Amino acid sequence: MIFTLDIAALPEGYGEAVLPVGAAKAHLRVLHDDEDDLIKALRDAAVEMVEQYTGLVLGPRVGADALVWRAESVPGWGPVLMGRRPIRSIASITHLDSAGGEQAIDPTTFRVIDQDSIVPKSGQWPSGISGGVVVTFAAGLDEGAVPAPLVTAAKMFLATLYANRETIVTDGAAGHVTAGFAMLCRPYRRIRV
Repeated sequence: MIFTLDIAALPEGYGEAVLPVGAAKAHLRVLHDDEDDLIKALRDAAVEMVEQYTGLVLGPRVGADALVWRAESVPGWGPVLMGRRPIRSIASITHLDSAGGEQAIDPTTFRVIDQDSIVPKSGQWPSGISGGVVVTFAAGLDEGAVPAPLVTAAKMFLATLYANRETIVTDGAAGHVTAGFAMLCRPYRRIRV
């Protein structure tokens, strides 16, 4: 099944809650305030990279900051992978009917399984779904609950971004994640087979 997650800016203060700018500057050994805006932007990019690499949402994304999942179809039965975890709750589910009208599905008729998938409690998705499925869900670890290795991975990626502000393409390769970053994040990745 092909799905997308809407791209949304990090909520106000999100990056600061995961990796405070003071800790970021200490890691970079920056003693001045001249580049604080740059460091904050690179820090936020590093936090997003950790989230993309692991599939974990490092802080609460609730209410107006909830995540939005979209697909043109769903299986008739079984779980649907939302692409991020841990899911806290399902806020809404809508779809298009055969006439192109938007229909709501009661989110309380679904449950979360394996922290990253939703499944109808009845086992069957409602009939009449013709496309345009949209699931809005709250996700994320509790504030302050980010595992230390992931904070360290964010610091390492921040340092890479800070030191290499320009992209250099060599033999067609634009870059990669460092071995240290991958090793710190690997235990938190979920690989489905």
